[in-house]
Amino acid sequence: MTFIRLPATPSDDLDWSEQRSQANFQNSISWYLDLGLFNRLEQPLANQTQFLSLTLALHQFRDTLWQEFQHKTEKVYIYRGPLDWERAFKGSSEHTSLLKNWIADIFSSTDQFIQETDIVVKDFSQVNFSDLNQTPKGQFLRSLYWRDTAADYLQLLAANISDEIPLALHMDGSMISDSMQAAQLMASDTFNRYQITTTDLPFRLNPEAPIGIYLPTSRNRLPNIHASFQSLFNGLNQENLDYRLISEEQLIYSWDGLDILYAVDSALSFEAKRQIKGFEAAGGTVILR
Repeated sequence: MTFIRLPATPSDDLDWSEQRSQANFQNSISWYLDLGLFNRLEQPLANQTQFLSLTLALHQFRDTLWQEFQHKTEKVYIYRGPLDWERAFKGSSEHTSLLKNWIADIFSSTDQFIQETDIVVKDFSQVNFSDLNQTPKGQFLRSLYWRDTAADYLQLLAANISDEIPLALHMDGSMISDSMQAAQLMASDTFNRYQITTTDLPFRLNPEAPIGIYLPTSRNRLPNIHASFQSLFNGLNQENLDYRLISEEQLIYSWDGLDILYAVDSALSFEAKRQIKGFEAAGGTVILR
């Protein structure tokens, strides 16, 4: 398979004639529609003109190269970068206010925030990135903010292009040693419009493995359950076992070839417990931690 990069930032002219000539001689292609996500974007994410320029690049690909080469196309990447999403962004004052709103949306009260992060605040309006660095739980929460910020923008972009185009993201996990954090940052339910490929993860991911780890929905993956999941990951990693990650939304569709499902009891929703009983009734084994 041949990998072809397409310059597609707002400052690029979208002239892909050279890439079209290259594609003519290939049998299988993965495109990289290089939109500059995220640290080469010149304007804040909320800038509408910039967003329209990126969607224009998507439409240009859809109307030209996709029409010619869809029969040869395997994937269309629009992001290739670190799984540690914060490293993909430039620092910006816009994110300070967005962080406060994001935290207020997740936590029902400051008491819950304190319990989850071990960081004392009187009001969410006081929270900033430096505060989250005070504790490991806060640092973990900080990484989830950047994941959600990236995911929201990527989902908006995906909404502007046909579902038949196989959009993809490539995430480099080489800077992350925490298995649970890596699993959270690449959560399939967060990036559900995209195929995900990875390199250098801190665990042996195999989508065909007979062993799976259940992950709750993104909104339920708060810091207090992190330690329980990390212990689970560590145990499987020490045994050099391959496994797959199964989100709550995909649980009922992921039984094929799955023999054993590991889960953290305190992280199971009512719906997940119901689905797990169905998995057991079908002959599967569930191991709760």
